[in-house]
Amino acid sequence: MAHTFNSIVIHRPMAEVFEATNDIESWPQVFDEYSDAKVLERNGNTITFRLTNKEGKSWVSSRVVDSTFWIATAIRGEPKHPFRYMHLRWTYRPVDGGTELTWEQFFEMDPASGTTDEVAMQSITEHSRKNQANFKRWLEGRASLRETGT
Repeated sequence: MAHTFNSIVIHRPMAEVFEATNDIESWPQVFDEYSDAKVLERNGNTITFRLTNKEGKSWVSSRVVDSTFWIATAIRGEPKHPFRYMHLRWTYRPVDGGTELTWEQFFEMDPASGTTDEVAMQSITEHSRKNQANFKRWLEGRASLRETGT
């Protein structure tokens, strides 16, 4: 099993970070690799959604959002390829001046993908850091605009 772990501090209150980062339909504004994110079903705190990347490939995932324990977990559904499986966990923790957002991915590559777990770990780590920085800029920038009234 491969595993990545990346954290960033976002200088916004935890409830705001939690709500904004779990607003799946806004992800194409933040994740530069997604062209579309559509919620298919909401059932309690479980959200089933379809993500489409810039190449037009799409997949369905299921996400459980738990605001009591400040955690969101997800499982990639169909199609799973290029993975055998992909499980994600986003955790939120208050820190001085904001919220620490941590993303963990647990996965195994499908041998037919032509990519090893090690290569995928490097790519996922790079994309996670970039996307966390995008969330930070997006959330802190929105807050700055609200606070200045522009």
